[in-house]
Amino acid sequence: MRTLERLGKVFVLLGAFALAAFFAVHFGPGGLWKTIDISPQSAQAAKPPYDLTRLEAVNETLKMIRDKYVDPDRVKPKEMLMSALNYVQRDVAQVIVLTDEPNQVTVRVENQEKKFRVDNIQGPWDVSARLREVFAFLQKNLKGTEVDLREVEYAACNGMLHTLDPHSTFMSPEAYKEMNLSTSGAFGGLGIVISIRDDQLTVMNPMPDTPAGRAGLKRMDRIVKINAESTLNMPLDDAVKRLRGEPGTKVSIYVTREGEFPQPKQFELTREVIKVRSVEARQLENGIGYVRLKQFQQTSMNELDAALEKFRQKGPIKGLVLDLRGNPGGLLDQAAKIADKFLADGVIVSTVGASEGREEKRAKGPGTEPPYPLVVLVSGNSASASEIVAGALKNNDRALIVGQQTFGKGSVQLVFPDITPEKAALKLTIAQYLTPGDVSIQGVGVTPDIALEPMTVDELEMDLTVHKEGIRERDLSAHLSNSRAAPAGKPLETVRYQFSKAEREAIRDRGGEIEDEFQMDFPIRFGRDLASKAPPATKRLDQLHAVHEFIEATRKDEVAKVGAELQKIGIDWGDAPTDATLAATTKDLEVKAETDRGNAEVTAGEPMELR
Repeated sequence: MRTLERLGKVFVLLGAFALAAFFAVHFGPGGLWKTIDISPQSAQAAKPPYDLTRLEAVNETLKMIRDKYVDPDRVKPKEMLMSALNYVQRDVAQVIVLTDEPNQVTVRVENQEKKFRVDNIQGPWDVSARLREVFAFLQKNLKGTEVDLREVEYAACNGMLHTLDPHSTFMSPEAYKEMNLSTSGAFGGLGIVISIRDDQLTVMNPMPDTPAGRAGLKRMDRIVKINAESTLNMPLDDAVKRLRGEPGTKVSIYVTREGEFPQPKQFELTREVIKVRSVEARQLENGIGYVRLKQFQQTSMNELDAALEKFRQKGPIKGLVLDLRGNPGGLLDQAAKIADKFLADGVIVSTVGASEGREEKRAKGPGTEPPYPLVVLVSGNSASASEIVAGALKNNDRALIVGQQTFGKGSVQLVFPDITPEKAALKLTIAQYLTPGDVSIQGVGVTPDIALEPMTVDELEMDLTVHKEGIRERDLSAHLSNSRAAPAGKPLETVRYQFSKAEREAIRDRGGEIEDEFQMDFPIRFGRDLASKAPPATKRLDQLHAVHEFIEATRKDEVAKVGAELQKIGIDWGDAPTDATLAATTKDLEVKAETDRGNAEVTAGEPMELR
């Protein structure tokens, strides 16, 4: 099956979202990838001591890089070796790697050290040979310690892959298993979104009709202990591991709640199979449907079909808002089916790679939705599968794209399972994908037709003109370049809207993500009204022309709201006089800056008052 990895984010859901978020934290954001069929793991007998010098993981990784990697020119053997050693040093406290000499490195374990040549590393198998020597030294001198030698080799593999791109990774058997669960939409857990807030493990959202929801857990509850372990300084992924488990097993959590029980209260919860819906839908006014697609999982297409059918039971669908904001990806086949749902013909996505050749997915006519107006909401955290859907619908003239420039993740990863007898796996970049017209979005993203930019009135942090972008694919270390990537275009329209201080603080508290529970925010209202006013069965540019007056009226209305907020704090943000005789000239203006310090002198780092 083909899949797209979830974009990293701050919170973790003890369900499909939890596992995907756990993955993004460890292995990097977003990415189009695909796997072969997964075989169930059999019970394992007692394992013999792990032999590092067999290089089971390293050799398979090097072989796949040689045979499958998207860009052979990016493979630098010496850099791979040095990065592998650095990752081992980073992950194993007892190991130190010294690189003071140009042609060799010194590897130290406790009070033992040995020098290894690095000037003669010309090809991938030179990397293997040198790592075998290093591993023999490490294995001998780590004997009797608590270090898991498997993790040493896994670290070395990830070090090699780190030199290639941000999305090629080596996965332990446990991480691979969690990745598979992340796309299933069902697993054993409690049903809560958790995050680290104020250095405390915090409940961000309890899902209804789950163990957590029925027990009465609330947003912002602080989990101070899991079973007998304090959560103070506990990493988020460690908390996830302790809270997840087989359905029917129990876990005790100790919770504090401000204003109700400052002393920890015990909740004993029984884990259940948590079924996570990827689609949230509701009927809006004037026959407009709203569908938020949180990620692309195995049930997404069926959930969308069910939502559309429910809309039709209330009358003809007159327009649809498809919300992909914050959607980091998921299963490629689901993304292609959902794009196909709204397209009668045309290319959905193409993939191209050095060893993979070219593959193209096209839309098919049967089952296509009527040509009602379609508005797609996107954000900077819309990645991979989201960008495939948005790009396909935009470039095939089927939808208006509204929001911010998307993440810009345009590479394809192939997941190779069972790389080792322990069932570790390799996720390797093998191709890049192209939106219709053979346009790569790698490092660029999908440009919205209508950009939405928030304006916040805040005396301490005024934000009226500066548009702040978060991290994008192009900001990641060793990100891929692509000659097919066109420069980011400019939106055809821009609407700046009032975004209150409270709304801004709330979204920051959620790590930049939109609320899990439905909130009728400005982008949804704008998308609803746009869909209700746009003519059906017309091309995007014609639709934009038809709704220009609405866009202009909305723009003026939002600026007026901001002006009214500024007026409350004594700032006139009204239009300049239209009468030329009333317009100020330079002789009418005076600019003065004053401080509360003598001679306006202040030591760097000290506070001052500026008027």
